[in-house]
Amino acid sequence: MIHTDDSQGELVVGIEPATITEEKCFVAAIPNEILAQIFIDSLVDEPQMQPDVAIAPLLLCHICSLWRTVALNVPQLWEDLHLDLGHAQVRSSNLPGLLEEKMDVLEFWTSNTAHLHPSLHLSFNNRDHFFLVEHDDFLPFQKLFSLQAIQSARLLNLHRLTYWNIDTLFNSFSYTSNGETYEFPNLEIFAIAGDLVNHFFPTGQRSIIFEGTPSLHRLALNLLMSDPVYFTEFAFCWGNLTHCYLACYHIRFPRWYGFMTSCVSLVCGAFMLSMDEFRRFEPTELPNLRQLTLDFTGDIRKGVFLDLSFPSLTALRLSTINYSRPIRIEQLLVPMPSLVEFNLRSCIAVDDASDALSTFVPNLQMMVFDGFISCGSMSPSDDITKILCSDWLTTGWLSDRAHQRRIEYFLRLSMVDPSGNLRQNVAQHLASIPGYPFASVVIEHSSGPLWDWPVMTADDLENRWDEKMKFHT
Repeated sequence: MIHTDDSQGELVVGIEPATITEEKCFVAAIPNEILAQIFIDSLVDEPQMQPDVAIAPLLLCHICSLWRTVALNVPQLWEDLHLDLGHAQVRSSNLPGLLEEKMDVLEFWTSNTAHLHPSLHLSFNNRDHFFLVEHDDFLPFQKLFSLQAIQSARLLNLHRLTYWNIDTLFNSFSYTSNGETYEFPNLEIFAIAGDLVNHFFPTGQRSIIFEGTPSLHRLALNLLMSDPVYFTEFAFCWGNLTHCYLACYHIRFPRWYGFMTSCVSLVCGAFMLSMDEFRRFEPTELPNLRQLTLDFTGDIRKGVFLDLSFPSLTALRLSTINYSRPIRIEQLLVPMPSLVEFNLRSCIAVDDASDALSTFVPNLQMMVFDGFISCGSMSPSDDITKILCSDWLTTGWLSDRAHQRRIEYFLRLSMVDPSGNLRQNVAQHLASIPGYPFASVVIEHSSGPLWDWPVMTADDLENRWDEKMKFHT
């Protein structure tokens, strides 16, 4: 019974406890299907580490037996799991027990997903928690990958790995305890991110053998390290891969070429290449590739694209940290008829004698110079005007497309023009060129590069690739 009391000059609304019964309680009468949808809507938007009984879905299991029964039978509540495997103290006597309990969390969580394949985000904070084999108080990666919960995943994100984790992880991918291959038949998205840049990592050659992934569509390996580690073999199931982000120092050119010819479905890719080893191959066409980022070491004048063709490529970014003599553009590019955006980053420089850019990319609409400075140039102002006014950039374009073209030039703060007349000088030079083919030129100063190999998580792979890659088109 609901009653009111306004004898004290204010309205008081109350419910007599004795009047509440299961038959009269509206919540208890909600059909399970509607209750299930309410539960799904109660999930928090931001990722939260589990297990946590203060938030759904575990919170829903602690209200009453009815809610627990309903919650445990709604697979969507258990589809995503963010689990930190690194909270336990290193070499603590109770470490195995803590990690075993978290393995139990994995199994419990994924047992409720029914027909759905889970998305698992696993963080590793302490470097010594996982070793290749049973050792002292530690658990091996092999035990982690042998779990059905892991092998059933649709999305797998391994985050905050340290150099010890990475080294043992490579071996765990390659070999099971019985010498068999791990099978991940449902894995569509896979990302590894390591905190490795400021750590010593044994130099030499590494292999990643992870072949049991027939459904893999998107892959990111964030393995930037202070010392060069050459990956001699990447063994995944490449045929269905559409997005690939290999931030690794560095993949030798022959290995990369073989990889590209295997990725017949690749749409977007970002790679770090070592050009120390170069040879020619059979000509190959990559018909589906739309977006490509390459970062080079070694002599890029050898001709990276000589044996490749890109009929559908619309966005290209090229970068190098080598301060060598300027290259001729025909030594680097091949005709790319669909290219709309072309980014040159760091110190890739262009020789004035190079063939016109329009020869290779006739439909170009945007040119981006990111922290660009010609090798050996001392004045940013002279450098910019030289490039923007060169025959390489200005000749051979179709006049009916001029209104669509745009140049953006990003200078780091350390390259600020000392005279302060940079924009004015550029404007004066461009005004003197009849029929200049670019409709607008934007010159900006920035504290760092426009783009510089961000960490790519599994969520980024699935939902934020374009945002992370920062192409304009």
